[in-house]
Amino acid sequence: MLVDLAKQTDLLLWMGASYGDSVVGRVIVPVEQMDRRNRNAKQMTIELGKLLQQQANPDVCVVKLSQPHIHRAAGPLFQLGDEIVEALELQPTLYQYSTSKADSYPSVRHVWQDGEQVPSDVEPDHDPVNDEASSTQSREYRAKKRMSSAVFRYIVEADEVQMKQMKLAVHGNVQKYWREKTALDSTI
Repeated sequence: MLVDLAKQTDLLLWMGASYGDSVVGRVIVPVEQMDRRNRNAKQMTIELGKLLQQQANPDVCVVKLSQPHIHRAAGPLFQLGDEIVEALELQPTLYQYSTSKADSYPSVRHVWQDGEQVPSDVEPDHDPVNDEASSTQSREYRAKKRMSSAVFRYIVEADEVQMKQMKLAVHGNVQKYWREKTALDSTI
């Protein structure tokens, strides 16, 4: 991916803080985080970020991970234009605030007895609150995956007019490759 970024974009030049007539004091390159449940998340976020930072002078350029807001209303999916949002009937994900992981450990769990909070040293066999949260997270994750898949397919199948409307450019050979792959295997 780094090789393609270097060949196909001016990103590495932009990371140098002077590009054309523009000179800036500091360049920040945000790398959008993927959901950690994605099997390529580490390579496409942390590892890519490390490689990009190695290409830059740390006094001038900082590569940082941004938050994974791709499915939120203000995220990049919803900045591709009204046509794709309407065609795919995209709905922004409403993120549920969850409790910390520490809350799920028996040593920090508390139960209420006679109106007082008492530490519990025994984990219950069945915890409907955590089961419900896990189920909600699972549904949310599947919904985000379906949305990402639909957007990917839309971009792969998009014509020139649709690409201009989304303000995207995808090399024709890349579209052709993925059109062929998705035609052969609908699970992609």
